[in-house]
Amino acid sequence: MTEELFDPHVMSRRMLGAHWQEGSPAQQEEFVQLFTEMLERMYLTNIASMPLATVKFEGELISGDYARVSSGIAGRRGDTSVEFRLVDHGGQWAVYDIAVEGVSLVSSYRSQFNSILRNSSFASLLERMRSREGAARVEQGP
Repeated sequence: MTEELFDPHVMSRRMLGAHWQEGSPAQQEEFVQLFTEMLERMYLTNIASMPLATVKFEGELISGDYARVSSGIAGRRGDTSVEFRLVDHGGQWAVYDIAVEGVSLVSSYRSQFNSILRNSSFASLLERMRSREGAARVEQGP
């Protein structure tokens, strides 16, 4: 499901910025895979459980190969603004970032990953991601 809606390769490159080049092609692919698993676990399962009636589409802005779709999600504590940022891949739109209440998913992870990569290697980042995903799988159970 994630690969149909999102462009995890673009998201990964944007999150890691200049650090992307520090990983080998195999490490880059593993990062994309681990990030995709994390995205599915943390975000998409929560979004998928929301009733469709709670999402209100507020508008779109298209500029060349990029688009922004604004929406609001009704919740118990009021509305939450969510902006989907998309890129066109040959007629197929894919999300490359999500901003919730103005806070970008890509920017948030970029600062976390940059903090880790300033003091350790790409391989260390992958190891941390592997252990977190492994622990999350154990918590969720079969």
